[in-house]
Parts: sequence; structure tokens; C-alpha cells
Amino acid sequence: IEALNPAVYTIVEVCDQSNIANFSYTTVDEVVCAAEFSERLLSQVIMNPGITRVFDELLTFERGNEVYLMPLPQETVGMTFRELHRRLLQSRVILVGVESGEPGKRKISLNPGADTFRFRLTDKAVVIAFDQELPKTV
Repeated sequence: IEALNPAVYTIVEVCDQSNIANFSYTTVDEVVCAAEFSERLLSQVIMNPGITRVFDELLTFERGNEVYLMPLPQETVGMTFRELHRRLLQSRVILVGVESGEPGKRKISLNPGADTFRFRLTDKAVVIAFDQELPKTV
């Protein structure tokens, strides 16, 4: 697929997490191991009984809130995590983290330093929201 159209966002699902490394030399955009997520979810349930209901809502598009990675408008550049969190919360959007870094080396940071982290134009917000649109005024 990547050879035919490199612009297509490609995702590969592997059954065994030891096979993830085999895809590091390919041009796929993401590799998902459902078994690995299942193991992590079971660990969470052991430590937090009932937590599956939270993940169920966050991963179901037909109802409630979902988790989104959202690009940020120019006006958010330089804002601290706390400032943007407060502004988004007024529109019932909960800021939980940021995706930042150089292309190919982007990382997710959940709950970064409230007053030390400042957003850059290339960052994306990790939010919990009803839909994938940010409010018109942030």
C-alpha cells in the first residue's frame, strides 16, 4: 500500500508483540498489537476494578467522549499546559497531554508540568471530548 500511495496512513496489526520490531524497517505509520493492549487492560483492572467502563466509553464512538489528538491553532503557541487546560475546559474539552517532538520521533506526554510545559505550533493536544473539533476560540 505504501508503495502505491505513500500518503495513505497505514496501520499494521500484529498478534505477537515480539513481531513489532520486524516493522521498524518498513514505512508503515503505526503498528498495533491488540494482545499487548489486552494485557495492559487486564493489569489496570486488577489494580482498579471497574476501570474497563472508562476505557469502554473512551474507545466507543457511538456514545459519550473519546480521546483525540488535535492540532492546535497559532494562538496557543507559548501557552502553558495549565492555561490551555483552563480554556478548553470552558468548552467541556479536557486536556490530558501533548504529542510533541520531531517527525518520526514524536512522543506522548500525559499530564506534563502544568506551568513549565509550553505549547509549540507543531504540538498536538491529547484531549477527551465529544467530538474532534476544538472550540472556535481557544
